[in-house]
Amino acid sequence: RKGVDLLIEAFSSILEEGHDAHLTFMGHGDLEVKIQSRIKNEQRDKITFLGFRDWHELHEVYAKHDVLVAPSRYDGWGLVVIEGLAAGMPVIATASMGAALDFINHGKNGWIIPIENRDCLVAALRTALTAPLCEMSRAAREAVEVWTLEKAAERWCDLADAAL
Repeated sequence: RKGVDLLIEAFSSILEEGHDAHLTFMGHGDLEVKIQSRIKNEQRDKITFLGFRDWHELHEVYAKHDVLVAPSRYDGWGLVVIEGLAAGMPVIATASMGAALDFINHGKNGWIIPIENRDCLVAALRTALTAPLCEMSRAAREAVEVWTLEKAAERWCDLADAAL
């Protein structure tokens, strides 16, 4: 469902084109061994599996990376999109993710790609390698800065006042 198999294929293509890139997977699940078996031996040093990370550790992981990739086949909302943008990472996500549709401005703070489209994922990865990441990072943070807990509480209070 998360599209990590598609990501492995797309990233492999990027490496075969001669690009210097590194991919990090975060999380743990039943498919981890199967996914690892799809990695070509000569590409293993370019892919890291971090395993599960608690919520309070995410900012440290995100801070060490440039782009977040979420090629989900289905993900109703996709909180990871918001987390990536808040961390200043442009996000590559599919059109199956509500958060991507709501917060990604294609080409400005990330890229929205079609579901199950390996070629579009490869193209987005290739574009991300040469993108103006400083500008996109700023745009990523700006896209979600009004979604802090304080701002959300303020909006709820305003809504309650208006209802009364």
